[in-house]
Amino acid sequence: MLIQIRTSINKKRNRTTKKNNLIMSEKQTALEAMLAQYETAASQSSDSTFDPANYFTTYLEDGVNNKIKRIRILPTANGTPFEEVKVHSAKVDGKNRKFTCIKHLEDKPCPFCEARAVLLATGKKDDEELAKSYNARTMYIVKVIDRDLEGDGPKFWRFPMNFKKEGIFDKIMAIVRMLKQDITNIETGRDLALNIERIKNPRGGTYPAVNSIQSLDKSLLSEDVTLVEKWLDNKKVWGDVYSLKDYDYLKIIVDGEIPAWDKKTEKFVPKSVLDAQIEDVTDGIESEVNMGANAQAVLETSDVTESSYVAEVDTEEDTDDLPF
Repeated sequence: MLIQIRTSINKKRNRTTKKNNLIMSEKQTALEAMLAQYETAASQSSDSTFDPANYFTTYLEDGVNNKIKRIRILPTANGTPFEEVKVHSAKVDGKNRKFTCIKHLEDKPCPFCEARAVLLATGKKDDEELAKSYNARTMYIVKVIDRDLEGDGPKFWRFPMNFKKEGIFDKIMAIVRMLKQDITNIETGRDLALNIERIKNPRGGTYPAVNSIQSLDKSLLSEDVTLVEKWLDNKKVWGDVYSLKDYDYLKIIVDGEIPAWDKKTEKFVPKSVLDAQIEDVTDGIESEVNMGANAQAVLETSDVTESSYVAEVDTEEDTDDLPF
């Protein structure tokens, strides 16, 4: 009898131990899953945040009229390092902004292209001229190392095609054709020195222009082998840093409205719609103090606005289009 009791107790203990182990295993699995989910969310949040370190520009600080910047174009596995994209231009509070054409990139309907087609279909000269403002312009994107800011790692440089064959791409290719060498080679490639000057715009203001590009002597990408491997292993592509807007967002712009984020519907809507909602909320409030507080509360919880957009004819200027 004593042996049977001990056996029963041992079996019960074993079952309890297995159950506890299973619970611990499930808890561990849940913990690992939560940690993995957080890491993924953090990574996604980081990728979607604007980071100036991702971009190389020819921007000149106030008071600086000329500057030389040195870069090294990184090699790619797909041959040419120059990615060709189609981009629409729009005016944003007096500044040019660029929007990748989703028709050319993904073969999806594009509001800019649709507006252009409608205008061309009328056969009117005025409409034909206006249609030019909705054209998609060819631009190039190349992955580079900014020698002045190597700690930032690989950056992306976007610049427009120049139909006069006097643009940045033409200047770089003139060097390549003259040297007949791969300037992106990690062992025998060459850095490029960009001579940037501030140019007066006939329409007002100034803009930075790459006046000339010179190739430097052959050199290693870096004498630090570990750093070279880190740069080459960088998997970030231009689509990770240049935002791609969907049809609805672009349609708001083409319609002359301001895109604003509506937290209730979790999508971009015309800002005028949100403004109307705010007015409805504030109309029935008697106290000015309460009215201001409630209106501010609605603003803080309902929308994140973006600047107004006006389509305009693009130019041959090699201007930067980044907000810094």
